[in-house]
Amino acid sequence: MIGNPPLKPEEKRAAVQAQATALAGQVEELTDEEIEAAHKALMDLEIQRLFRKMVEGADEDMRAGKLDPEDIDKSIKEFRARHPYR
Repeated sequence: MIGNPPLKPEEKRAAVQAQATALAGQVEELTDEEIEAAHKALMDLEIQRLFRKMVEGADEDMRAGKLDPEDIDKSIKEFRARHPYR
């Protein structure tokens, strides 16, 4: 059986928007299990999005020279001196 060709990113974006809108209107009809699955999927998506953003920011800082290993080591030592783990 021949399937449909893959959706282009803009088509996927529109499909996700339509599905999210439809699901939002049906939240009260979802079972507890469906709500749990939807919540987990949304949290996983948010974790991935925030991690990607954090990595991109770190990459930018590294290129800008803001993440010099010596500066990081110095900052860690200063923090530990102010906040001992004893």
